Amino acid sequence: MLSKCKYNNSFCGWNTAIAVLLAAFAAAPVAAEDNVDALWTALTSGTPDMLLRLRYEHVEEDIPTLRKDANALTARVLLGYRTGLFYNIGAYLQMEAVGAALDDYNDGGSQNAEGYAVVADPEGVELQQGYLSYQYDGGYDYDKFSVKLGRQLITYRDAPFHRFIGPVVWRQNQQTHDAFTLLWEPLDDLKLQYAYSWKVNRVFGEDAVPNSRSEFDSKTNLINVQYTGLPYVKLEAYTYLLDFYNGPVPHLNSSDTFGIRANGVYPLNDQWGVLYTAEYAYQEDAASNPINYEDNYYLGELGLKTKFEHPSIKPYIKTLMAKFSYEKLGGDHGLGSFKTPLATGHAFQGWADRFLVTPTTGVEDFYVTAVAGLPWKMKAIFSYHNLNSDAGDFDYGDEYDVLISKKFRKHYTLAAKAAFYDADHNSNNPRGTGIGEDVTKVWAWFQASF
Repeated sequence: MLSKCKYNNSFCGWNTAIAVLLAAFAAAPVAAEDNVDALWTALTSGTPDMLLRLRYEHVEEDIPTLRKDANALTARVLLGYRTGLFYNIGAYLQMEAVGAALDDYNDGGSQNAEGYAVVADPEGVELQQGYLSYQYDGGYDYDKFSVKLGRQLITYRDAPFHRFIGPVVWRQNQQTHDAFTLLWEPLDDLKLQYAYSWKVNRVFGEDAVPNSRSEFDSKTNLINVQYTGLPYVKLEAYTYLLDFYNGPVPHLNSSDTFGIRANGVYPLNDQWGVLYTAEYAYQEDAASNPINYEDNYYLGELGLKTKFEHPSIKPYIKTLMAKFSYEKLGGDHGLGSFKTPLATGHAFQGWADRFLVTPTTGVEDFYVTAVAGLPWKMKAIFSYHNLNSDAGDFDYGDEYDVLISKKFRKHYTLAAKAAFYDADHNSNNPRGTGIGEDVTKVWAWFQASF
């Protein structure tokens, strides 16, 4: 057994899960017959869930001799079941299926490559989530404790703020972890979270090649602390120790990141509030990384939000948020740059996805965002990004993004959005690099969730 554990973290993780469950059953201080009845009740009194998302995506890149325009019509179906609790122990199982009715695209892994632009939505059927959980609730707002063991989504912030750790909710096949996670709330307004991830299941699917496109074999530790006990501010501190040991160059994405964040809304009156964010992180290569580097991350945001009550405005715009943001991921012209390989990268530096991997020259993003709440449960988003290098002092380009969505009957959403990236064709930003060519992306989708 020890030899298998030495080389197969996944094998050890699932054996640990089974051992924990058996030990819990053995320790239950009730008669065997009562145990069986209680277990059956927990299994049959659970809650099912389902999600269906049908999406069209068009990608047009200004390099016609290298890539053909992509058109993808894909469907995602999630079916899940959460059991009741058996002596505070529960389980969750969720299956995922992704299919394509129109597959003129490169899925980024192994299918439909044929010279098309990338739409990273591979077809396939997978176990999306499958974990055991234990929950303890002392009956107060605090004194809560829970653990999960198995395949699960991991993030520490609400969408779309998954800058470092995210499930990549935008893609049809989301990013999951085979992991042990812990959540402890020892005091009112204090939340401590820890995760050990031994495998990251990436969005490119189980069949992607090479293996590192499909998954990161991992020895990763994640620590996140949040405090909300002060007025108008939420405080967060984190340590993310990433170690990925597979791939063409093992450990190349391994890093140690230490950061702090403060954000909140200061109310000016009943209608207006000032919103702000300040965040800093330091990153250096992990001990196992063959590349030595250190870089910094900065985020600053300032804006206003309001709820309109005036009868001449409210019928047209109900709420409005507008903010200016500055984000920097450092780079130094070498192989080192500030990396976020576990992020939901689609939410940052524009929806055209030109900066999912930080260039070695880093990136500075000056951007504005406006979000309007409209009548009939509609929402509109507009953003503009001015993108530049950190090292070398040159321009990457500009991007405009727009979205409109409508929710109806609680469970359904219709939406469309577009991204227009206009590259700056300078000598430091040549065409053919992904960042150096113009890109247009358009999406339309329908989603139902129960």
